[in-house]
Amino acid sequence: MTALEHVATALEAMDDGPAGPEPVSESVRAQEPADDHELTGDAKIIAAIASGESIAGAARLAGVSDRTVRRRLQNEGFRVAVDLARAELLDESLGLLSMSASVAVKVLRLVAVDKASGPGPRVAAAGKLLDAVLRHRLAIDLERRIAELERAAELRS
Repeated sequence: MTALEHVATALEAMDDGPAGPEPVSESVRAQEPADDHELTGDAKIIAAIASGESIAGAARLAGVSDRTVRRRLQNEGFRVAVDLARAELLDESLGLLSMSASVAVKVLRLVAVDKASGPGPRVAAAGKLLDAVLRHRLAIDLERRIAELERAAELRS
């Protein structure tokens, strides 16, 4: 998913209406990128903050002042949009890590049979990849268990 798609998804989530988060101004939702490579207005700020930019960095990238970024981040709907965009970026990264697990296993297998290679750095890298996948798996399991507990609590209420 492109940064534009992440931001579009996040901006759509702000359309939850009265029951959802505080909506961002109509001008934010009305802003359409000129093409698939250019984000405009708040979408630039959302993409920058979700990608890990500082407030100053996001302001520079969006062509606005630091104060504007801080003010936008005071809006609950805007913060939700940033959180959603960040979650989607993280999900994509975790998916790539999961796909890398097979590569890590292959590296471990190669090291195991190649007695001439220096296994230290390669085993360390493969171990880190596998550790990341296992942590991701644990997070998924915890998320599922929490959702089950929340459903059980809702049924009791």
